[in-house]
Amino acid sequence: MNELEKLLLDIQLAERKIQAIKSVNRNTRAAEIRLHKKLKKLMIPVFDKVINELLKLNKVPSNDLTRNIILQSLYSMQDGYKKEIEEEVLQAAQRGANRTTSNMQKAGVTGLAFKPITDNVKQILLSQTFEASERTLERMTGDVMKNIIQSYDKGLGIDEAADRLRSKFKNIEQHELVRIARTEINSAQNRGAYLTNQDLGAEYHMWITAEDDRVRDGSTSDADHVSLHGQIVKVGDPFSNGLLHPGDRAGNIEDWINCRCVLVPFIMPLGKRPPVGATYFYEGDLVDVA
Repeated sequence: MNELEKLLLDIQLAERKIQAIKSVNRNTRAAEIRLHKKLKKLMIPVFDKVINELLKLNKVPSNDLTRNIILQSLYSMQDGYKKEIEEEVLQAAQRGANRTTSNMQKAGVTGLAFKPITDNVKQILLSQTFEASERTLERMTGDVMKNIIQSYDKGLGIDEAADRLRSKFKNIEQHELVRIARTEINSAQNRGAYLTNQDLGAEYHMWITAEDDRVRDGSTSDADHVSLHGQIVKVGDPFSNGLLHPGDRAGNIEDWINCRCVLVPFIMPLGKRPPVGATYFYEGDLVDVA
């Protein structure tokens, strides 16, 4: 590859990255904010009810039976929580599917039309959402239970225990629900893009990061997305971190929670091919067809 060809490839990659990020940022952010608000509206009354049940006892409960009674409203909100997430997840998956179709059209692939995601894709997404929501609520309820147990072990009075629990709920409201909204929306968008890549017969796709200082680089977790930026694999093959797409929950949690990366189709340039034997590669690794 000569210098001019390398420059042209770099320009094409930069343009593709810019378009990929622009196409998702605005709608993704709006969806995250919308889901966060829905979850807050659902959960804040539940949090208030738990605090009131605790205060009614006038003492910190000493056994799990009483603690579980206090937390009953948390246990019973599973259906409402799942419903709010499902609605946004299906919309996000459709945006991911539309993004893939649009990117392939821009790359010159003809005969493509925007289509609703299939019932099969919907069922896959809803099944994953159900499992994820169960795990999330189980973990959240466990953290609240742990908070109450710690208050008892510390010998705190009821007012101090209630204050500790309020602080826990405020953290969930301001931080954890934001993380949940971002993870659910982005995971669904990329799952929709991935399944659409398969349906449309795309041969390759590329992992794109947000390219800012918040991209995980392995310094604070086991995940390194900086090295994934621009990485290309065959559709159906995993990227170098083992994930099929950004937000793939089959991988390690460090790789998908709070992830903002996107999946875009990659059209092999005319006269180019991947390096022989490579399971993943970058545009700069392409070689001339012999």
